[in-house]
Amino acid sequence: MEKLKVQQVQEIIYRLRQKQADRSIARDMGCARETVRRYRRFAQAQGYLEPESPIPTGAELSVASAPLFVPRRSNESTVEPYRSVVESMREDHAEARAIHRRLIRSHGYTAVTVR
Repeated sequence: MEKLKVQQVQEIIYRLRQKQADRSIARDMGCARETVRRYRRFAQAQGYLEPESPIPTGAELSVASAPLFVPRRSNESTVEPYRSVVESMREDHAEARAIHRRLIRSHGYTAVTVR
């Protein structure tokens, strides 16, 4: 889920009020269409798409859009708990597949490799 800057959210709301398509907004701003859709739903719920309402300020958006910002998952590797084992095997010139098999067999590692 993308977290946009307040100015980007203001731009999306402005463009939505101009009746621009989600696809066009996403392409021009370099974000996912689902992100634009999510902010469209948010803006509709807040009444920001009504022609007579002013474009929300940055402060208003920061407060109102707080629930949209979901923290990202950690980027920590699933192998991190086994760092010492992996480093030891790498020093012995073990190949990645051998290390992976050993982690599964001896340490209960359950993640799948990506090819």
